[in-house]
Amino acid sequence: MKEACQLIRQDLGPDAVIINSKEVRQKGILGFMKARMVEVTAAVDEIPVEKPTQQGVKESQVNNDKVSNEMQEMKELLQQIIVKERNAANGKPFVKVSDLEEFDPHEEFKKILQELDLLPEVEKRVEDIFQKQELDECLNRIHIKDKLSEKLVDFFIPVTKANHNSNVLAFIGPTGVGKTTTIAKLAANFALYHGLNIALITIDTYRIGAVAQLKIYGDIIGVTVEAVMTPQELKLAVKNHEDCDLILVDTAGRSSKNAEQINELKTFLDAIRPLEIYLVLDVNTKNKDLIAIVDKYSILKYSKLVFTKADETYSLGSILNVVEATELPVAYVTNGQNVPDDIIPGEPDGLAKLIIGEVE
Repeated sequence: MKEACQLIRQDLGPDAVIINSKEVRQKGILGFMKARMVEVTAAVDEIPVEKPTQQGVKESQVNNDKVSNEMQEMKELLQQIIVKERNAANGKPFVKVSDLEEFDPHEEFKKILQELDLLPEVEKRVEDIFQKQELDECLNRIHIKDKLSEKLVDFFIPVTKANHNSNVLAFIGPTGVGKTTTIAKLAANFALYHGLNIALITIDTYRIGAVAQLKIYGDIIGVTVEAVMTPQELKLAVKNHEDCDLILVDTAGRSSKNAEQINELKTFLDAIRPLEIYLVLDVNTKNKDLIAIVDKYSILKYSKLVFTKADETYSLGSILNVVEATELPVAYVTNGQNVPDDIIPGEPDGLAKLIIGEVE
């Protein structure tokens, strides 16, 4: 590749852009035993416009303007042709030869991993799935991210009917992670967009205004909201709404350090099993704290993960850290406060692109 760049610089200059590159075998009967070669397609993205001479400047001014306009049109046409060629080459963006000669894909790869703020063991696994040859083929940062997103898809388990066993969904997690808002988003989406019959039940009677907040959401989207105080009342409420398509249960936030509170929550959830339990986590939480939370909450036997406040951070590597630690599917990621919007289903390909910053 370095030799190819030198030849391109000689023929087309440093402003040439690489449209496509690929490995090819040398021709010949025994070509399959020879070393691979690099085939590079490049073009010049700029067309110079000659300056008029001093003689007859006034007389040629009109013609010069006309030529300039024609040159600009030709340049734009060439740009369109190059764009089409680029799109045909797997959508790879322009890469200047001068930039490529200074680009070190291995150093850039390390920078990207540092920006993700991964735990050491997770970073090591990501490094292991990349082959040296794959990195050598990357022309710029965007290419590395493209390949990285393809690799990260395998880290995630999709949510399917096979791993969804109940129409009763309970949401648990520390205080302030956004459980109630997340439930409101889901209830609105299921009721308004999918036409499902939804019931909302809250056992969060500790937080001032928690019940009122959920009832306001319920009134807006037209679903029933019921507050309960004891495990027996929760069991009865679920029984009363068993004809609903979905029953969403909001719980009070509990500190992972308070084993007594978590055990109290367990008595509520045990009263309505079987159910699906979603652990809701704030992506802005420190990695060490996230791992402690998923460990302490494991007594509640949650089976899905929800990550909130993705719009408030520049690094989403914490999602990957938790997924690696729990080996559980991510059901949803929220990225704002708007109800019913700002919630993304945890589809593996979308999660991979979100984590490395390809989508917002």
